[in-house]
Amino acid sequence: MSVIVQAELLTGIELIGGTARKLELRSAYETALRQSARILPIDADVVPRFASLYAYLRRIGQPIGVNDMWIGATALTYNLTLVTSDPDFDRIPDLSRENWIKD
Repeated sequence: MSVIVQAELLTGIELIGGTARKLELRSAYETALRQSARILPIDADVVPRFASLYAYLRRIGQPIGVNDMWIGATALTYNLTLVTSDPDFDRIPDLSRENWIKD
């Protein structure tokens, strides 16, 4: 799991209004964290991928959110499959994706 995904999940939990729901989601998050092999950092290996991806998407006039670019760059760097239903990730060349949400 990317450190950016970790931050997005925790932010979403913090934005939940109801205390019971927040506790339920926090518990689910902690379970997912324990099951994750590791938290992948943004490090010197990821930065060049991010810069290249950012420049490419800007040049073609199809930028995506900065966090999504960090997530994509991390997945590319570590040769991982990204599980997402977000179509913005379709713009990232060579990114392996799976959508687990059935239409």
